[in-house]
Amino acid sequence: MKKKGLKSILENKLVLWIIVLIIGVFFFALVYYLCFQFNTSSFIIDPQYNQKINRINTIQDEYDLYTIEDREEIPFTIDEYNSKIRHIHEELIQTRIIDSITNRLKIIDDSLHYLCSIIELSREYETQKYVREKAQIIKDSIRIQTKLIDSIDKIEHKNSKLCELLQAQYIKLNYLEYTLAKINLESYQYILDHYSGFGNEEYKNCYSELQNAQIQL
Repeated sequence: MKKKGLKSILENKLVLWIIVLIIGVFFFALVYYLCFQFNTSSFIIDPQYNQKINRINTIQDEYDLYTIEDREEIPFTIDEYNSKIRHIHEELIQTRIIDSITNRLKIIDDSLHYLCSIIELSREYETQKYVREKAQIIKDSIRIQTKLIDSIDKIEHKNSKLCELLQAQYIKLNYLEYTLAKINLESYQYILDHYSGFGNEEYKNCYSELQNAQIQL
């Protein structure tokens, strides 16, 4: 008896939940239907589309279409109505044009960032090459001078003339190192003053063209 009573209670609860669920479904369906009748585009996600469609729907409210029979004459002409529709249509087209321009601007902006990094890399390469070429002759002289000093240093028994020669070669080496430092300083100063002149010309021209297109858009 207890088992049967428990079973009947469970069955009654299940039936009750099913009834509640059915009522809830019908309730939300009714709410959805009323909202849809009130604004047919309320369930469309695109806000710009909603805005345009709602404006079209408000034409009826603006001209009070449902009370025309109470008036002596129609409150607007067909041409006025068509003009209103045409104006809204032009706004829709303009919105698509703006969206297209926005997408193009994003593509150009991404391309400019990429080109900027490429130009910077090419400038880095060219500036290093510039410094290296300017200092190459002095570096070769320093290398020769260093080998000469090493060869004199290898002589075990040095007389006074060799010591004087070694000292003179060290002085010459120091002067070459000073000249190298001066050339490097002048090279870096030139790079700072003419930095925009470095870099791949093809990439820089493309960068300028994209910037002009960006300004025009």
